[in-house]
Amino acid sequence: IQNDFEGKFSTEIDPVHSLKSILKKWNEREVCWWKLTDVEQFNRVSEPFSASKDEWADSFLELAKLVIEGFRTKAIQKRLDEKGIKYNKNDGSIKLLETLCSGLKSDSEHLFSGLKTIQEIRSKVKSHSGSSRSEILSKRAISEHGTFRKHFCNICLQTYKSLESDSKLLLWLRVSCQSP
Repeated sequence: IQNDFEGKFSTEIDPVHSLKSILKKWNEREVCWWKLTDVEQFNRVSEPFSASKDEWADSFLELAKLVIEGFRTKAIQKRLDEKGIKYNKNDGSIKLLETLCSGLKSDSEHLFSGLKTIQEIRSKVKSHSGSSRSEILSKRAISEHGTFRKHFCNICLQTYKSLESDSKLLLWLRVSCQSP
């Protein structure tokens, strides 16, 4: 409406597009802490449009494949080793990033909440769809956001903002990262 009828530029952020944009930049720059696993994954990530819990879960599965599976644990572990920060070798990328952030004395609570939500919905709703946790997550999404689509977009926006932020962790990774 703003563009077509009012002749104004929209200032509204498209969370899914914006999140993909960051990841495309990372891919083009060939950063060492994140690598695109499948170029078609950008096309597979889309907002859920129906009231279907399965469609919502599928959207989060594809989002997790794009965002979370792209993080390179070895590169993050290398940074932890360089800083002398202890970590568990079995930790996944989100936990390693949190460990790095806390070791750098940076507030990471807000930084990882979107990533954690993506991973939790992927593992609890998509993989264990009959579990009580699955029901809690889906009901909370609807009660807090009204639709699965709005919830998905909110998590994409939250993740976009955290990845685009000037946090000490991501700034440090951007500046000092050299491919292992």
